[in-house]
Amino acid sequence: MSRSAFLLLLIFTAEAVAADRVDYLRDIKPVLAQKCFACHGALKQQSGLRLDTAATIRTGGDSGPAIVAGKPIESLLLKRVSAQDADSRMPPEGEGEPLDSAQLAKLKTWIEQGAEAPDEPLPPDPRSHWAYKPPIRPAVPATRRGSWVRNPIDAFIAADRCLHRCQL
Repeated sequence: MSRSAFLLLLIFTAEAVAADRVDYLRDIKPVLAQKCFACHGALKQQSGLRLDTAATIRTGGDSGPAIVAGKPIESLLLKRVSAQDADSRMPPEGEGEPLDSAQLAKLKTWIEQGAEAPDEPLPPDPRSHWAYKPPIRPAVPATRRGSWVRNPIDAFIAADRCLHRCQL
């Protein structure tokens, strides 16, 4: 075999192996977001389990780690989403569609391949967003020309003008 033929074979083999790799962000996280985050995400963590980052998947919940990298048979997450018994399977009956065979196969392969995933920050609790906090009435600012102010809104306008041009 010539050197160039060997290099071509090596390149094609590497591309085939790379094509078979399951990517967490492309193949796993979207499925978990669609099927699991409602009960195991930022807002809610039933059984103490949060599945919105690979780190929280590895940490697991009340029953221990959700996955054991390289060992799909020991991975509780795979056991629960592939359970034949409707009482054990996740998502529970009536709360979402079970994972299909292709999704289960990718999850199993991802775990077999070591469950590699990038480090990602823990998403904040959506309830901490400013839109969900009650409004707080600010103190009415003091102005240098009190005679101009006839109501609290005038004081805010005067304070803003003073900050920008100091006219009042």
